[in-house]
Amino acid sequence: MKSLMTFPFFFLVCTVGAAEHVTHGHLEADRAAAHGGVLVENYYYHLPMFAQKPLENPHTYQGVWKVHYKDGRLNVTKATLLKFSQERAKADFKKFLFGIFTVDPQPFVLDQFGSSVAEVSAKLFAGHFEVRGQHRDITSEIASTQFALEADGPPLLLHRLDPTKLIRPKSLTYFAFGGKYLAKWLTVGPDSDHIVEVEVAGAPVNLKDGVQVVFKAIPHSSSDFLKVGGTEDAEILELPVESGQPAVLESVRLRVVSQVFKNDVLE
Repeated sequence: MKSLMTFPFFFLVCTVGAAEHVTHGHLEADRAAAHGGVLVENYYYHLPMFAQKPLENPHTYQGVWKVHYKDGRLNVTKATLLKFSQERAKADFKKFLFGIFTVDPQPFVLDQFGSSVAEVSAKLFAGHFEVRGQHRDITSEIASTQFALEADGPPLLLHRLDPTKLIRPKSLTYFAFGGKYLAKWLTVGPDSDHIVEVEVAGAPVNLKDGVQVVFKAIPHSSSDFLKVGGTEDAEILELPVESGQPAVLESVRLRVVSQVFKNDVLE
């Protein structure tokens, strides 16, 4: 969609802290909770948490969905997207963390988003709504009634961070979405949440949603991640439907164009 590409805005949908999850009783994996995530253009990336008992915590998922933005009952228009772009241009917005937007979503069951849960409403903020002095509620400026995310089908990728079933990769591994974005593949903690935009040798790239991108020359740890401006050799892997070894689709040399989001250490 041209308007989305013209204004490449990035949002952060923020989760509340672990202590607040406990206070509100959001301990069972199938319970509704305020699920935070990053919105990159028209993709929603859920920001996961690591937990000692992942089956009892609703936030121990890493996943990404394609979404539409809604203004009340109407799809967000080009004029609304222009408002986002104009908001980013304001002088006081530059002080906000990462130059991002955040939302405070209504509770919902994450693994039902895109099926029985089609739409989630939220308050929208310029900056990080949980950081004092670093946000401003702009819901009424952007949306005439309410702001909402509507899933465009099931998740493109969704997996639980279960240390009894997952092993940390030896080489730095990301997964692709939106054609040109990579999110660090998370398995066991601690690790760093990281999203970047990439290209191939100065040209646009079109990576298939959900494929793994492995950088064999770099180890996978909480302190290792792709650097902006860096160029690295990578293997594109197709994830298997059943358990087994992923198939190597191709080898490419990728350049990191920009950093969209980084959360240093997730325990």
